[in-house]
Amino acid sequence: MTELPMPREIAIIAIIGAAVTVTLARFKLPTVAGLLAAGAILGPFGLGLVKEVHAIELLSEVGVVLLLFTIGLEFSFNKMRHIFSQVALGGFFQMASTAGAVTGIAYWAGEPLPNAIFYGFVVSLSSTAIVLRALSDRGEVDAPMGDSSSAL
Repeated sequence: MTELPMPREIAIIAIIGAAVTVTLARFKLPTVAGLLAAGAILGPFGLGLVKEVHAIELLSEVGVVLLLFTIGLEFSFNKMRHIFSQVALGGFFQMASTAGAVTGIAYWAGEPLPNAIFYGFVVSLSSTAIVLRALSDRGEVDAPMGDSSSAL
């Protein structure tokens, strides 16, 4: 069983996370995107302030599960049945275009093709979750743009 990360790492993450959340709230931007950026900056490939990478990865997986759970709470089979064709076509186009763009950028930046493809799909999945969370925070899940994306 993995031990929890050291209190120092948790304190750094909490302080930076709170600062990013407050800053982005003032600009009415989605906090999830800022928290992802803060994690990248704090991690071993950024400033390296967080050293216990494996333990932090474990906590981040719990965070992703909680994010997906909150999105799942707003999932409706009846709504999906009515908008399935929109969702299937729009979801495929959104995922493919995001994955393709990020793959191209990563490959152009010098990443091997398998890594670039992996980054493309990670970003395409994350972007969907971020958009749904932003729509949820703004109370627009039942608006026309939220209606089409909430079943993704």
